[in-house]
Order: sequence, then structure tokens, then C-alpha cells
Amino acid sequence: MTRQLILLLALSFLSSAQVSAQDEATQAYRKARAEVRATESYEEAVRILRAFVLDYPNHRGAVSWALPTATFYLTYELDDPAGAIELAEAVEQKTTGEVERRYVLNTLIRLYGDHGKVDELNRLIEKLCETGSMKFPINNFVVGAAVKLELWETAARHADAVLSALTPDLLVEQSLEEGRETDRAAAESLCNYFRGETRTIRGYACANLGRFDEAFADFAAARPLNNFTYVGSSANPFHNFNSYLARSLLLAGRAAEAIDTVAPDAIIRVGDSEAGLVLRSAYIALNGSDEGLGSFIEEKRMQVAITAEDFTLPDYSGAAHRFIELRGRVTILTFWNPDCVPCLRELPILEQLWLAHRDAGLSIVALESSGQTERARAFIDEKNLTFHMLENGEGESEVVQNIFKVVGFPSTFVIDGDGKVLYFYYGRLTDETEAQLRRLIPELLEDRPESAQAGA
Repeated sequence: MTRQLILLLALSFLSSAQVSAQDEATQAYRKARAEVRATESYEEAVRILRAFVLDYPNHRGAVSWALPTATFYLTYELDDPAGAIELAEAVEQKTTGEVERRYVLNTLIRLYGDHGKVDELNRLIEKLCETGSMKFPINNFVVGAAVKLELWETAARHADAVLSALTPDLLVEQSLEEGRETDRAAAESLCNYFRGETRTIRGYACANLGRFDEAFADFAAARPLNNFTYVGSSANPFHNFNSYLARSLLLAGRAAEAIDTVAPDAIIRVGDSEAGLVLRSAYIALNGSDEGLGSFIEEKRMQVAITAEDFTLPDYSGAAHRFIELRGRVTILTFWNPDCVPCLRELPILEQLWLAHRDAGLSIVALESSGQTERARAFIDEKNLTFHMLENGEGESEVVQNIFKVVGFPSTFVIDGDGKVLYFYYGRLTDETEAQLRRLIPELLEDRPESAQAGA
């Protein structure tokens, strides 16, 4: 047997082994997704995700889906951030592919920033710089973590590096490395998103360094590049434009402007504790104490509340429902999909509220936003959900994307009898926000005009 033939057979064997390994990992990925989808237990979901990502740390689905999902559940559902960091560090040690490592480092650096791990972040930055790995998007991850850890110089320095390197061509190149095709228009849009995010964080870092001219120039450049929710709050939960700008205004002695800037996030959007702290600080700066803050917030709520837009969509029997016909009743409008575990937990809670308060004037409308009609119907039947369940229909895309600007699930709006959006819940209901919602609904029903209560 010739040397060339032996080499050819060896390469063929290695190629077959690689394909077999890829097929095995892909089958494991599909199995894990199905099992996670089938469970409503966060503990069980984490067990499935942990096993998959540790067994297949170089599979794209493991690092782009399983790891961030597992660490999110560990951190926010199971109150185990140390476990989340431990898992991410273990996967980082086992992952070798350049593209896959980007995903892992994104998760790990974010966790360091979220949980005060200054020394760990600095060691990782040093290692990445020594190995020549500190380039976009990894330096972008560092910017976000550094500002959370109040490492202002680090944040500003790496933000400058991001802004210097970031181009649509770079994003197209990296998408091809990841096996995706991104056209020029999409790359330019994504580039603008990253520029807006980076300018926002750089502005806040500069404000903390006392470089206010630079800071507000950054915010002015970032504003048209940032996205905002339907109620006017920042759409980016990790890098909140309004909160960063309001804090910077407060540092510059402009407290009244800070209040107006952060009000949608602090007052309308529920659970944004960071925005609430900014509002309180600005109020104290103006008034000398927090006396009267509660009354001020309720007055401000009515000033900044917007009127919900009308739409018409079918239910699962085909009957059309026009949203404005619920005017006069307190209404909860929620957007969900069957792949969203927090959504599946929230809908039965809303059913309890509906049964308890429907005769007093409460309406609930749930819009399934992914087009999974059969799975949605199966869940509705399983849980015996009896409030308005609307499905995809003509105009659905416009309702979700253009009108209510829904970017994540669940997204839930609480609307008074006049059609004003008074509260916005983004993401899962925590024990605290669920308790608040249960207190809030009776209060809003009691506050309705007597004529509306009589017609409930």
C-alpha cells in the first residue's frame, strides 16, 4: 500500500469520524431542545442543558443556546449565580473553536459583570490580550461588564477599540465564519445597533470620569441608534440608554432633565430597579428628601402614560376581536409563544386573575406571536385558559412589531379604562412582580369611574 493511499484513507477515516461526531452532537441538541420544551421545571431544564453543553462544548447550539439559557435559569430562576459562573468557566475550559469561544466568552464576561467579579474579569482580560484574542465582539462584551463594575477607564478604552474596529464588512465576515449569510443592509443595521450600544456606555463612562462634553456628545450620537419600547423605556435591558443618560445628567447637576428621561423606565416599566434608583436620586437632588415621592410618581405616571393602539385579530375559533371594544375595562394585554417557559408559567396566573376579577371589569388578552397555532391550542386546552386568546392572523406582524414593539416574551401591558398603558412588565413574572400585579388589579378596578363599574 502506497504512502499516499494510506494518507488518503486516514483522512477519509478522520472526516467520517468528524461527520459522525457532528451528527451525534446535532441529535443530542435536538433531543435537549425537545426535553427543555417539554418541562416546566427550571431545575430539570438546567439539568438537561448542563449535561448537553458539557458533553458537546464545541457544538454551536450548546454555546449559543444551552449555555446562556442554563446560566439565565440558574441566576434568575434558581438564585444560583455562583453555579452559573462555575458552569460557564467549565465550558470555557473545554471549548476550542474560535467562533464557539465567542459565545462562551460572551456569557462568562456578562456573568462576571453582573456579579461583581472584578478580579476574575481583569484576569480574563489579561489572558485574552496576551493571546491576541481581544477583538470584536469580545471587547464589546468587556465594555458592558466593565461599566457594571465601575471600571470607567477600562470601559472607555475598550469602547474606543470597538468603535474603531466595527464595520458592516467585519460583521458580514464574522457571520460567514458562523455559517450564516448576512446581507449588507442587515450588517449595516446590526453595526448601528452595536455603535448605539457602545456610544451609550462610553458616554456613561466619560460622565463618571468628569468628561461631560464627551459624554453628552456620545449620548447625542447614540440616541437615534438605540431602540425604545412602546412605552418609551429603553428596549435594551442590559444597556439602558435612558438610565445611563439620566445618571449622567444627574452627575452633571441636571436633576429635572434626569427625571423626565428615566420616567418611562422607572414608573411605567415594572421591575427596573436601576431606573427607580435613578429617579429617587434625582427627586432627592431637586427636593432635598424623598418626602412626597410616592405621590409624585403617580402624578408623573398619568403624564407619561400613552394610549394603547387599536387592532383587530381573530381568536382560535376564527371570531374577530377589536381591542378598542374593551375600553372602559381594565385590560391586561400579554404577548407570548409556546417556546417561552416564563410565558407558560404566566398564563395560568393570568387565568386566576381573570376568574377572580372578570365580573368586576377585568379583561385579559393574550396574543400568541410565533404562529405555532397547534402547539398554542394544545397548551390553551391543557390549562383550560378561558380569557381572550388571539392567534396569528392578517395584520399580526404589524401589531407585534410595528405597534407594540415587542422584542421579547412575555411582554405584558396593564391598561386602564381610558386606554392608558400604566404598567409594562417585560420578561418573567418574579414572585415580587406577581404579588404586585395581584394587588394592582383590584386597585385599578376600584379606581374606575362609577359609570364604568356599573357597566362591568
